[in-house]
Parts: sequence; C-alpha cells; structure tokens
Amino acid sequence: MVTTTSKSSLKPSLSQPKPDATPKSTVDKVPAKVPAKVPAKVPAKGLATKKTSPRKTIPKVLKTEKIEKAQNVKKPKLIRESFSIPKNEYEVLSRLKARAGKMSYQVKKSELLRAGIKALEAMNDAVFASSLATVLTLKASVETKK
Repeated sequence: MVTTTSKSSLKPSLSQPKPDATPKSTVDKVPAKVPAKVPAKVPAKGLATKKTSPRKTIPKVLKTEKIEKAQNVKKPKLIRESFSIPKNEYEVLSRLKARAGKMSYQVKKSELLRAGIKALEAMNDAVFASSLATVLTLKASVETKK
C-alpha cells in the first residue's frame, strides 16, 4: 500500500504552537568544580635547580612618579650640527669623558657639550665674557677627506 501525503501536510500549521527551545526537564545546573590550586614545588636542598632572577617590584610611589614624568615631559626636537674644534680641545673632551666615567657617569661627547652649554648659560655676564675671551676664533674651513 502506497500512501501519499499532500504538500500542505508537510508544512507546519500556523495554529500549532512552535516547540519550545528550552529543555522540558527542569534540572538545576550544578556549578562546575573549581580545581584546587596545586602547591608550588619546593626544591630539596642539595639538588641543582634552575636559577631564576627574583621579580623586581617597584613601589607604587615610584610607578606613579615615572608615569607623571612621562606624561609631563615631551621629547625636544633634535638638531644635527657639525662644527670644527681644535685637537687640543677635542682631547679635553676625551679627558672629561674619562673623568665622568671614574665618577660612575657614562656620558657621550654630545652630553658633555650640552652640560658645558648649561654651565655657560648659568654664568653671569662678566664671567661669561671672560670665558669667551679665552677662546680663539677659528677660520671656517671645510676639509675634504681623501
């Protein structure tokens, strides 16, 4: 016996309620168990273990000071300039750099020059004029390297 179904019987009727998406059982969900923390392994004395550096902690006060300094200070625009200097004055720069190294200051030549500019700026006019009088005026020349 062959049974035929009409197309209308395959379509859900509008009068029938739609099946509910939620399961019909009202079983309460049990929260998943949180795994207990495993205690850290303590190496036995006398055994070789991998040495790790202790984590450096910075007090909150220092952290906020660094953040404030970083927010308030803008990097100055740098200007690249080249100039000539007599050899004996250049050697003074090397000696000053070594002197700063002995005092635990690692400085560059440009930093020494900038420190000198700040020292000149802090001088009063009479001392500044006498310092300028000790410096010889150089003839501007451009040497070519061969």
